[in-house]
Amino acid sequence: MLPRDVRRVVIAASAGGTSTFAAVGPIEIDVAPFQATSFVRSVLDAATVERVLLLGTFYRHGAGWKFRTEGQGYEFDLAGPAGSYAVEVA
Repeated sequence: MLPRDVRRVVIAASAGGTSTFAAVGPIEIDVAPFQATSFVRSVLDAATVERVLLLGTFYRHGAGWKFRTEGQGYEFDLAGPAGSYAVEVA
């Protein structure tokens, strides 16, 4: 369980080395509450030169959580987008 002051959780993926997500192909995201059926299904399939993809964000909405598919890609390594969230990558 997350502390109440956590307002959002960003899910990102990084291709290793100099690889890009063009080699990965479509990425399917399914989000479901516990063991219930999926309530969000997204497919991200337009990546070309991206080495990092922000897949989605969980964010607090009232007393619960919602999920938003992002699909934002970056051509550089994970340190760039992580830094915009005040996260250091070693």
